Amino acid sequence: MGQISGKVTPSENLHSGPDLVTRDLCVLTERVPASDRYSLLFNGSAQMLDHALVNQNLERHVVEIQYARGNADAAFDDADDATNVLRASDHDGFVVYLSSDAKPPVDPSPCQGPAPLPPAPPQADLDLDAESQVVSASRVRYSVSVENAGPHTARDVVVTSSFSGRVASVVATTSGCNEDPDGVPDCSLGYILAGDSASFTIDVDTGGASETSLRYSGSVGSETMDPEPGDDDVGVVQPLGPPNAPTDLVATAISSTEVEVRWRDNSRVESQFDIFLQGPGDPRPRLLRSVRANRTSTVVGDLVPGVTYNFAVEARNGLLRSGLTPMSTATTWPEGELRIDAEGLVVSEELVRYTVSVTNSGPEDAPTVVVTSSLAAAEGAFETSTSGCREDPGGLPVCSLDDIDVGDSESFTIDVRIDAASRNSLTYVGAIGDAADPRTDARMVEMTVPLGRPEAPSHLEAAAIGGMEVELRWRDNSDIETGFGVFLQGPGDSKLRMIGTAPANATSMIVNELVPTITYSFAVEALNGELGSKRTPEATATTWTAGAARCGEDDALCVGAFQVEVEWDDGKGRMGRGFAERLTADAGDFWFFHPTNIELVVKVLDGCAINDRYWVYAAGLTDVAVTLTVRDLRNGVEKSWTNPLGTRFRPITDASAFANCGNGSSVNSQSRIVLSGAPRGLTDELYAANLSSADPIESAGSACADGDSALCLRGSRFEARADWQAGDRNGVATAIPRTADTGMFWFFSPDNVELVVKVLDGCRENGYRWVLMSGLTDVGVEVTVTDSASGRAKMYRNLEGMPFPAMFDVTAFACDSGR
Repeated sequence: MGQISGKVTPSENLHSGPDLVTRDLCVLTERVPASDRYSLLFNGSAQMLDHALVNQNLERHVVEIQYARGNADAAFDDADDATNVLRASDHDGFVVYLSSDAKPPVDPSPCQGPAPLPPAPPQADLDLDAESQVVSASRVRYSVSVENAGPHTARDVVVTSSFSGRVASVVATTSGCNEDPDGVPDCSLGYILAGDSASFTIDVDTGGASETSLRYSGSVGSETMDPEPGDDDVGVVQPLGPPNAPTDLVATAISSTEVEVRWRDNSRVESQFDIFLQGPGDPRPRLLRSVRANRTSTVVGDLVPGVTYNFAVEARNGLLRSGLTPMSTATTWPEGELRIDAEGLVVSEELVRYTVSVTNSGPEDAPTVVVTSSLAAAEGAFETSTSGCREDPGGLPVCSLDDIDVGDSESFTIDVRIDAASRNSLTYVGAIGDAADPRTDARMVEMTVPLGRPEAPSHLEAAAIGGMEVELRWRDNSDIETGFGVFLQGPGDSKLRMIGTAPANATSMIVNELVPTITYSFAVEALNGELGSKRTPEATATTWTAGAARCGEDDALCVGAFQVEVEWDDGKGRMGRGFAERLTADAGDFWFFHPTNIELVVKVLDGCAINDRYWVYAAGLTDVAVTLTVRDLRNGVEKSWTNPLGTRFRPITDASAFANCGNGSSVNSQSRIVLSGAPRGLTDELYAANLSSADPIESAGSACADGDSALCLRGSRFEARADWQAGDRNGVATAIPRTADTGMFWFFSPDNVELVVKVLDGCRENGYRWVLMSGLTDVGVEVTVTDSASGRAKMYRNLEGMPFPAMFDVTAFACDSGR
């Protein structure tokens, strides 16, 4: 360091001579930014006070240069001394930090200050992570990754791996290692920049080991120091082998939108459980979600109130699956609310009766339900009285009902007396509110009843369209009718009798289940509640003759305007024609070998309102050769279907069998209406379609549960039940007992047979009792057959959208079980 005072005179201040420094010194001030240097003229003196010179060897040890910022380097007493050039100096202290390989003194003097610190070495915080997955029954894949959190580059990163466990041998191959393709035990990853990562995979061949586990251990190292070495090691245990399937699946609705699913975990090696759901519109179960290993329950939400769902669960270990559990079904609660409904009926020209009902669909009981009512007449005055109101017998404007439990309903009636000459209409408005049900502030209903007697219809025409069907057509002359009464006079009738009603605005319909070669009389009247118009003049029609149709013979089945015949051949020299039994207006069955052994069910449906076609459906419980022939009696058109010998009867679902809807019948709209005109008291004489006396149906015993949904077979030892699913519609099938070992089910209408089930005793043939079934449908069906003696049950399914095939289970129930 140096200091020059006064004005510079080169001849006095500079001295010429040889260069005494053989290697130039380094000026450290040149390493300081120019803005921080102090060099100026003050009071005529040139000042260069902030300079420091070191030789080149020492410069390599310079770490940092700083100013002490002391504001003055002269004593305070010199501040007012005009003769001292230092009196106003503002130069700060100049500090150079040096590093040295030599150790500092143990007790350095205070003037020397602390020894300078050497520069910090580079650091890289590494984090080692690993994940495993079972790829196949004999292969496990480990994904190993290293992340560098900085602050410097990690040099020469190496991961050391090892495996342990009860596995006979482990063969490992890697992908992603720079220098060592084997990767085990060491995988070189090279340099990893700060904030970056590197990864590699190890595929391990376990030799198909199962019911055990494989442990991976990894450790990462680098030439760069790791300030946080605690995350440089990792261990992963991977169970091996496919998991055992869960069991005891139970689905329980816990609200209107939630179902709890519970199961038993039978595996020690699963990595997760997959939950499957089948709801409205799902042709098969779909994956809904996955839950972690060792779970035994989950709650499925966001469901639709009042809908039935099917659930299944599957255990997984990586890509290995256990297989689905049997389905478990739950129906969500109906949406909780109170609902009000009203029906109006014209009882007479002077009396209108309204029936008002309130239904509680839950989930809580509804106390003190109150209905507020009002009535408005288009003209004239009226008086009211009520029945069923708890506290207010007047019923208007307020009617208090009893408490309504969940699933129950309460109702009351309002009788309105009007002037007999009143016309136009009477309107009822009802509203309900219940503070106990926050979701139902108010529900309203409005019901308008037209008053007066309707105008009579006219131009009634009757035309036979088959051996057992007549079409009626008429002109509607009223705009206030609530329906039409249809009258018939046939065999055994002394006068016209009402056979049913058609809805308002109807102008045509079909009367079926008539007798061939019989003349019938018909009439129609318009109805407004109990008030009827004058009847139309009678119209007559004669059904076609039975002889032309062979409908009276045992081997011919007549349904509507169609005749069905069946021929069979067992390939062993026996052949013949099926014997027919008429079941409904549209369906019947055939037996081949014995009246108790039903072999075939056929139905012909009127699909004119849908696709202008008549449909033919058939289901069989046989594997003999069969030829089924259906003839349209109106025009003689025939169509045949065959089933080859030795083949289980393939279902017939021909929805375009006969394209002659316009031939004979003009009722082709969606509002097609059908009423039965079956005679009273003469059925045995006029119909051949009766149950054979050799075909008794045993009554249900205690072994088979009572109820419309249970089909009891073979002395009530076996019980068959069926559930159906069609889009967003579902339900329980209704049983139709037929013989001791055979019965049917209907889904949508009692006249529409959908399924036939038979249980046979095959103990002499193969030691089992057989279950045979077939369907005349393509909706989703689940059939359960239970042997009450053994408690065993078998389930059979048909997927929605597929024709129900013939199912022959000839090992259904062992003969030695349940004895």
